[in-house]
Amino acid sequence: MRGSGIETLLSDFEKPRIIECDCGQKEIDNRKKEQREEAKRRGQEILDDYNTNYKHLHRNDKCTCGSGKKFKQCHLIEFRKYLKI
Repeated sequence: MRGSGIETLLSDFEKPRIIECDCGQKEIDNRKKEQREEAKRRGQEILDDYNTNYKHLHRNDKCTCGSGKKFKQCHLIEFRKYLKI
């Protein structure tokens, strides 16, 4: 025999209970989604800027921003962070 009713009550009491709570997970997910969308928008802006102003330049040409530096030392570094050039 397993035991009296008191022992079964105690064993039920000692069982771990699962409490469902999102603990702000929806807010975290929404923030991450917004960050991904912002990164996508920023990447598209950079791609558009590159295609309109800098795509025709070669590495050793002067940069069109007016800094007087070579393209590879001025804006190419920034574009390489975001684009696969």
